[in-house]
Amino acid sequence: MVNVLERPLTINGSKVTLHRWHHNAHEITINHSQNIKTINEAISKMRADGKTPVFVIEGRSGSGKSILAKVLHSTMDNSLLIELPNSLPMEDEINRPVIIVDEAQLIGSVFDLVKKAEAHGSVLIFVLQDVNCLGDMPDYASFTITKGAVTT
Repeated sequence: MVNVLERPLTINGSKVTLHRWHHNAHEITINHSQNIKTINEAISKMRADGKTPVFVIEGRSGSGKSILAKVLHSTMDNSLLIELPNSLPMEDEINRPVIIVDEAQLIGSVFDLVKKAEAHGSVLIFVLQDVNCLGDMPDYASFTITKGAVTT
């Protein structure tokens, strides 16, 4: 089903093409290869340090968070993308190597997901507008996204 409130896009590897839309007649291509590299390096470092890779990518509305979540999902093998509040995972899906939660307002069931995913050694990536909604989350690495670029 196509969401008429979201700009249509095509993902090809790390490149995203934002197609023409209601108020924007221009097509835009964004290459997320550096963002993917940055996140993969951080995953490797946390695993080398013996930590469960838990990441938070924070950004303002319109910064490209949801697009980055979709790109990560498309480029990370056997990943699971949970787009809250619309979808919650089935019990048998939480053993995926990478779990990405977009608009992670972290309701109780998502905290349960964190515990179960950690038990499987999954990488957890939470994408949200306000890191303060995390509450008592375990240690995590934090990134900020601004206009499509991820920084630590």
